[in-house]
Amino acid sequence: MKKSLILILVLLLLVMPNALAIKSWSFVLVPSCKVCVEGARTNVSLQLKNNGDEELSLKGLSLKDASDIVFFQSPMESKMSSGESVTIKFNMVLPPASRGSTLFYKPCILLEDQIMCSNNFARMIIMPYESIECISDNDCSSNHICSGYKCRIKPGKEWNTNLIIGIVLGVLVIAVIIIALTRKRY
Repeated sequence: MKKSLILILVLLLLVMPNALAIKSWSFVLVPSCKVCVEGARTNVSLQLKNNGDEELSLKGLSLKDASDIVFFQSPMESKMSSGESVTIKFNMVLPPASRGSTLFYKPCILLEDQIMCSNNFARMIIMPYESIECISDNDCSSNHICSGYKCRIKPGKEWNTNLIIGIVLGVLVIAVIIIALTRKRY
């Protein structure tokens, strides 16, 4: 009886080799933007790694936000053996942040027979478009610098301006005093 049961199990394992195979993968997504701004186009590099026991035959890729809204989708053809990594590069428009300035997202891959989404959300900082005045000093006028995504007067410039105004006012006061003193003598 035990030998029959063992023989049946061995035959089942030989007939259905994929029955115990595990499909598992991980990802790392890296946008090229130094400061990612909602609505801007950016190049993205997505590295997928097959952590499972069987080959994954990728047919498509999508990215979903925390509300399960797909904000990027693309067909693709790629096969990944167990332990293999593949890097996918693409260009996309950045969606609005999910909460504050943070976009919570997860990638999904389309396989021949199913769609698999990551169980974990990743995060990306995305600045709302209306809150960005500048990204670098080049975006501001010559006497301003970019600080905290806003154009601000260069440090020391307001001091110089105040000094000049003070000197001009001082010269005017001295001139008025001299004129007043000279008129009293005659």
